[in-house]
Amino acid sequence: MTKNKGTDLYFAFNQQSSLAEMLRLSQEENFDKEVHIIIPTKDKAYLLEKCVKSIIKFSSGWKLRITIVDNGSEEPETFILLSRLKGDFPFIDVMRDGRPFNYSQLNNVAFKKVNAEISIFLNNDVEIFSAGWLEDVTGLLKHELIAVVGQKLIYPDGSIQHFGVKLGQGLVAGHPFQGSSIRNINLSQALEAPIEVSAVTGACLAIKSSIFRTVGGFDENLPVGYNDVDLCMSIRNLGLKIVLAPKIRAIHHESQTRGKIRSFSQIRRAIYDTLYMIYKHGSSLQKDPFIRKC
Repeated sequence: MTKNKGTDLYFAFNQQSSLAEMLRLSQEENFDKEVHIIIPTKDKAYLLEKCVKSIIKFSSGWKLRITIVDNGSEEPETFILLSRLKGDFPFIDVMRDGRPFNYSQLNNVAFKKVNAEISIFLNNDVEIFSAGWLEDVTGLLKHELIAVVGQKLIYPDGSIQHFGVKLGQGLVAGHPFQGSSIRNINLSQALEAPIEVSAVTGACLAIKSSIFRTVGGFDENLPVGYNDVDLCMSIRNLGLKIVLAPKIRAIHHESQTRGKIRSFSQIRRAIYDTLYMIYKHGSSLQKDPFIRKC
């Protein structure tokens, strides 16, 4: 996704007022305190260990199920960690899938084991730093029209990695505030209230499991890029809402497992993903209803 420091952007607050009113009036569903978290990984054991430890630390009182999908790890320390995690925590399962990397496919296959009403797709390079984060996520997902909840993600230096996805940035979509200080998000720095957005990153995405089944999961024609945007757009086409929970804090050590796009094949893949999204979603990608220029 493309990057743009968001000093000239703002959230459409008429839309956010509608969200606040909807939250006030809508009927709430009841969920058990149970979530299923799916984490694809490959090597970089130190990142995965931080990720899992942060989940356990900040999820007290919850019935957790964590599926770690090992996509072709080779480093001995990774195998040691996976064995230790599975032995120490009975709620952790390890799946081995050595096929070529396809984020959508890895998550879809792991999701077949999900029985919980709420699923969370989480990158192995994300660390949770918010007590009560699951209460915040599920509290929003209780509302009948909210299907997906994303979180604010920051880099280790404190700058923003993710604060919602903006359609129409580049040819498809991007992170409009990436690299900015939180103070540069005009007016929104004071907000701890939920914010409606067009899409959120799959690096930390909570969803009602029933809705994920309804839309058929992630589109496996998008193995690397835009699968999260595509999922959110498909869900919004059902008349449901995608919401960002900005008071949840998590650090994202972005792309440290897979690295940046460098090779010709990766560039070709990125071009294909872009063209596929344009073909599938067309003019819907041209204008974002929630994040606008000043």
